[in-house]
Amino acid sequence: MKSIIKNLKRIAEGKGVSVPKVIVNIIVENLGDEGQGVLAERVKELEAKYKQLFIEVGRMERDLALLRKRV
Repeated sequence: MKSIIKNLKRIAEGKGVSVPKVIVNIIVENLGDEGQGVLAERVKELEAKYKQLFIEVGRMERDLALLRKRV
């Protein structure tokens, strides 16, 4: 398992992308054209949700910092 992770990291570094992106590319290549659209849509949805969560967590951190100053 460690060798697989090392290989994925090496491939990702070589391509200048993240390990999850390499994994997605491998899956998409193996699914072919039929599954590619569905998977690509799902990945885009998850990326959008991740960005939204990142924004919300940042907002919550700011709110907590303000609450700490008040207490």
